[in-house]
Amino acid sequence: MFESEQFKQDARDYAQGNDVADQKGLKSRQLGIYLAYVQFSKYANALANLVKYCKIDTKKHGKSAAEQLVYKEGFDELFEFATDEDGVLIKKGDVGALFEPAGLLDLVEHSYVGTKTRNAISLTKVILGGQFMSSTTGFIQMLR
Repeated sequence: MFESEQFKQDARDYAQGNDVADQKGLKSRQLGIYLAYVQFSKYANALANLVKYCKIDTKKHGKSAAEQLVYKEGFDELFEFATDEDGVLIKKGDVGALFEPAGLLDLVEHSYVGTKTRNAISLTKVILGGQFMSSTTGFIQMLR
């Protein structure tokens, strides 16, 4: 229902304060809920990525070397920075783009988040790399 062009047009009309054809008094309520969802979804996704890649919800980094590789790539994308021509720190990529770059940098460099992630993933490579072919550097490079 939310994907139909008519509903999207009604949502645009409703957002602009125009009347919409209301069936049983529900369409206006649905439109309001839909607009709130659209407005908050980008913030919710940004917060979900921050929680997912900081592991502040106490989840692990992955059960295998492949899962850890996927996690580490997302982590690196979240904390990827550059500087502009004036030397100002800017955020690269879309993941975490809604957060202030200095705050993200502070989080990864001056809290347990960066150290824990680097140590956990590198230790797993050291331990499993000598045990399983799927955890060797060469095999992981083939996955990329």
